[in-house]
Amino acid sequence: AWVIVVTQTDVTTKILAERHLAFVAEAEHRLLEQIFPRHVLAYMTEEGGILGPPAPSLPISLSPNYPKPPTLSWNVGKLATLHPEVTLLFADIQGFTPMCQVLEPQVVMSFLNDLFTRFDRQLEEYEVYKVETIGDCYFVAGGLIESDEHGMPAVRARESRWDPLH
Repeated sequence: AWVIVVTQTDVTTKILAERHLAFVAEAEHRLLEQIFPRHVLAYMTEEGGILGPPAPSLPISLSPNYPKPPTLSWNVGKLATLHPEVTLLFADIQGFTPMCQVLEPQVVMSFLNDLFTRFDRQLEEYEVYKVETIGDCYFVAGGLIESDEHGMPAVRARESRWDPLH
């Protein structure tokens, strides 16, 4: 007498968890791409698996691929480039905090949007690069970023037209 045993295992929970983990990892990578230049991310990945996904069988804190702080053995000095003629501008709005206490949030946001949109329109004219806005502070860099041959922002090098690290 032959017996056939069919076993069925529901792996839905595991698949959903893996999809969620992939989604979170992709979001993390996109965030890091906005913060660090490509060459820094490549270095971090090559020098210790910094950006690799955690090992699935270990808790994140015990995973060998979980992001670790740089150690003294990392040669991070090769990531830096000297830019002797750079200007950084932090334009902060005087009286912004008291203004926020008396105006409706929508009015404040409309004001900031209008002001920063006007600033954004002048970036090309003054050849500056908007680093970011931090609340009411508008942060730009001059003498650092140019558009490369494809129209993408690129870090200006001292000796040549483009910084080879960026």
